[in-house]
Amino acid sequence: MIPDKVKIEGHTYTVNFAKVLLNDGVKGQSCNNGLWITIDPALPKQNQESTFLHELGEQICDLNDITLEHQTLTTIFRVLYQVLKDNKITFEG
Repeated sequence: MIPDKVKIEGHTYTVNFAKVLLNDGVKGQSCNNGLWITIDPALPKQNQESTFLHELGEQICDLNDITLEHQTLTTIFRVLYQVLKDNKITFEG
């Protein structure tokens, strides 16, 4: 389940579900200045979840001045999502 809020390095981000208006093909977007993550609600649940992980990765990189090619970031978090889902890994307390 995607939370309404998520903390990344002490910063609380609000997670929204809204049509992403940047350009065609964009499934989500995020902003470290505004502390928000937006995911397209029209996506299937699995795409929403993988997009959420991707946007977390974007913000982790931004907060730490890490420069990764977008395709590299996409691949890392797509594979991480697959590993977590296929192995039924959760971190619920």
